[in-house]
Amino acid sequence: MPQKSEGVHITEATLSCDGQARRNGSPWLVPCYNRACAARLVDVLEECMKSLVVEYPEELPGLLKMTEEQFATEVRFLAAAKLFELGKLSSGKAAAMAGLGRVEFLHKLGAYGFYAINLHDEQIAAELNAAAELTP
Repeated sequence: MPQKSEGVHITEATLSCDGQARRNGSPWLVPCYNRACAARLVDVLEECMKSLVVEYPEELPGLLKMTEEQFATEVRFLAAAKLFELGKLSSGKAAAMAGLGRVEFLHKLGAYGFYAINLHDEQIAAELNAAAELTP
């Protein structure tokens, strides 16, 4: 019997390296309604990830009171957050890069001073004008 998560047959779909869930070659949207499902999708995406070597002073993790693993996780998140902030990655791709689910990534941005919604002044003005037009 396939495992279900809120009615979704997770075991009937496969997730490819492009982040698309597929069945018989056609894209599927596989919603995740719980942490276990989201964590599994992140694990699958991580299997498709490439590695990057970053050189840093040997004492740096200790100075930041972090283990090597914590430091690597921190650098990975900060790189993804900055690329998201610059508009170079979507929140989903940045979350995958950070090794997090999208919602968790967006929540974590605020703790580091990043905005989850990045709008330019012109976009904000357009949104405010549109909202004003809707107001009776």
